[in-house]
Amino acid sequence: AYTAADVAATDTPGILELGLDIPGLVVPDRPMMAADRVRYQGEAVAAVVAEDRYAARDAVEAVDVTYDPLDAVVDPVAATDEDAPTLHEEAPDNVAVDWTIGDEERTREAFADADHVVAVDAVNQRLIPNPMEPRTVLAEYDEGTGKLTVTMSTQTPHRDRTLLATTLGLPESRIRVKAPDVGGGFGPKGHHYPEEGIAGWCSMQLGRPVEWQATRRENYLTGTHGRNHDSRAELALDGDGTFRALRVRSHAGLGGHLSTAGPGIATGYFGFSLSNQYRIPAVHCRVTGTFTNTAPIDAYRGAGRPEAVFLVERLVKKAGTELGVDPTELRRRNYVEKDEFPYQTPVAVEYDSGDYE
Repeated sequence: AYTAADVAATDTPGILELGLDIPGLVVPDRPMMAADRVRYQGEAVAAVVAEDRYAARDAVEAVDVTYDPLDAVVDPVAATDEDAPTLHEEAPDNVAVDWTIGDEERTREAFADADHVVAVDAVNQRLIPNPMEPRTVLAEYDEGTGKLTVTMSTQTPHRDRTLLATTLGLPESRIRVKAPDVGGGFGPKGHHYPEEGIAGWCSMQLGRPVEWQATRRENYLTGTHGRNHDSRAELALDGDGTFRALRVRSHAGLGGHLSTAGPGIATGYFGFSLSNQYRIPAVHCRVTGTFTNTAPIDAYRGAGRPEAVFLVERLVKKAGTELGVDPTELRRRNYVEKDEFPYQTPVAVEYDSGDYE
């Protein structure tokens, strides 16, 4: 049986690094196993290795942990309240990132001049990805060569190798990641998780192959979740239904720790998609990503883009209803036409081609 104290007694960093960099992002250390405090149900506190799964399960049942209950916050908006419990000292207000994109002044002016404004408040709920095969990993350390071979159900073997190297303190050249049949992925098998690092570390300590496979319940608790946006969106239109501006204010729950690409999914992948298939001259978006006592959030089925499209299409339908225009016709009036490509949106990305009609 191993704990964080055992990891600390070796020269292994034992910290999971992110796969991206966002200016202003607060990144507290995320250890493979928690030492003194856990921030969500499912965070590992100990690892047991045995010669068969039955002995391992018996040993896990014998692990005794004493928890002192702390106040928790699970809502991404409530996490920013003054009296909300703080998850990380580095972020006393629980804000991991406060991110904006678009021209705020131009958007404000467009709304002031608009004939109509429609608004929606929407929760894009947290959800649990459910691939047919849970995550699994087989780590094999060769003491003679100092090389580690990791076979795992992953969508991103090259990134996993890079991040495993930083967690375990090995050169990338001494790690090989093999990705056989994945058993379903959908995004959540593209992240760096504690369990893969723990299996690799255990194999390095024991000099023997170490296998771990999540149960279905563990998949719910230890795997990343998706979505978790609480947003208010507004659309400004002229009297003929022409879109003039869009603004979005969103809170996104990022979980108890930051996952590999989670902060980028909640910000850029979301904000860059808000122009959707429409001509919208001015767009402004602000996303506050917050720490919550929940499993970490990361990419799932479209990774930020579905959340953005969901908001925009809710607005378009509501605008059509309020203006007495069939929503399909309203969409047609505001499509980027096929002869307008390449089309530069107000939110960073350029569309190279399309024929939305």
